[in-house]
Order: sequence, then C-alpha cells, then structure tokens
Amino acid sequence: MLMHSSIRRLVLLGLLLAGVFSVFPAAAQCCPGDGNGAPKTATGLGQAYPPAVDQSADPAWHVYQFQRAGMKYIQVNDRNGRVRTAVGRIDDLMWVLPVGADVERTFVTGDEMPIGRGTVLYRDGGIEVLRFPGATGDRWVFRSTSSR
Repeated sequence: MLMHSSIRRLVLLGLLLAGVFSVFPAAAQCCPGDGNGAPKTATGLGQAYPPAVDQSADPAWHVYQFQRAGMKYIQVNDRNGRVRTAVGRIDDLMWVLPVGADVERTFVTGDEMPIGRGTVLYRDGGIEVLRFPGATGDRWVFRSTSSR
C-alpha cells in the first residue's frame, strides 16, 4: 500500500511540474536527449500527433518519448493518432499514466505480465515496449531492459 502511495505522489509531482513548465515556455525548450536514441521532447504528452520523433519499430503504431524535469515518459498511439497508453519512468521505476484507451490493460516491470508472445514496438538501453493483441483489446507491457 505504501508503494502505491509513493507512486501516486510521484505521478502527481510529475503532473504538477508539467503544468508549471507549460506556463513558462522558455523552460520547455525542445529536445533534451539522454544519449539513448532520438532526442526526447518536453511537450506534447497526451496529444494525437505530438511534436516528437516516432520511434516505433512497427509502422502501424507510434511510440513517442518525452522528458521533463528528469522524468521520462513514453506514449503509444495507433495509426489514427489515438492515444492508447503511456507510462512515466525514472530509471527502472515505472508507473502507468491515467491516459489512453488501453490504460487498464497496461503493465510495467513488477506487475503480473500477460501470457503469450508480444511484439516489440520499441527498445532502447533502458526500456522495451511490447504489444499483446487480444480479443478484448491490446495489452501493453513496458519493461526495464537494464534489470534483465
């Protein structure tokens, strides 16, 4: 129970910081990078077509990364721009953000993982994103690659 409370506080802090930076555009300069792949943008989380580089390995899906105040976010959109799911992360700690059509079917490292074979949509030095298609909707797994 304590871990869920801490995660909620981190998510609320992230949302608060996102709001503060949106009020001060000079603080939200585009494209800070972490040396792992394409630069991450500081704005656009939750948008259908954010101003970020699509990093998906599958042309039917779009994977975007964002970074603000030391926190990283990954969002998955379908080919029509509909936000499907998103997570926030700091190093190996990840949490599911309350956005997207598939938020209830999104899993992170430490959760019970779906059974079956998923398709890798994105992978870098710290995280991979997998899609598990299913009759009741797509399931998503965001897992740390540094702890594997």
